[in-house]
Amino acid sequence: MNNLTDIQTMSSLEIAEVTGKQHKHVMADVRKMLNELGESDSSFLRSRRNSQNKEQTYFLLDHDLTMTLVSGYNVKLRHAVITRLRALENGEATPWHLQEPEPEPKTPALPDFTNPAEAAREWADREAAPSSHA
Repeated sequence: MNNLTDIQTMSSLEIAEVTGKQHKHVMADVRKMLNELGESDSSFLRSRRNSQNKEQTYFLLDHDLTMTLVSGYNVKLRHAVITRLRALENGEATPWHLQEPEPEPKTPALPDFTNPAEAAREWADREAAPSSHA
């Protein structure tokens, strides 16, 4: 099999995102496909830290394996993946595994509920602030 760093690839996470399928289902589809093709999972498995700093495992598939996988999906899902793959090939999109994880949105700190009056004032101030309704 070709070295996956030298050719265009697509991750199982990208396939899940583009098709709207759950990643665990795409992973199962990939495992089934690789098994039927007599390929080892470990040749295609990768991992990286996600935005919550947890290790996330995914498959990195070349063009042929991506097309083989999605040929079993419905027309709309196939089209979405083919469109994404074309954008990757044309340099119009960055492969998922080369992108930095997006930071988690910050959750505002909770008021100090040991002082209910102060907590109520803080809540009222936040609600009145223009940025709180963006």
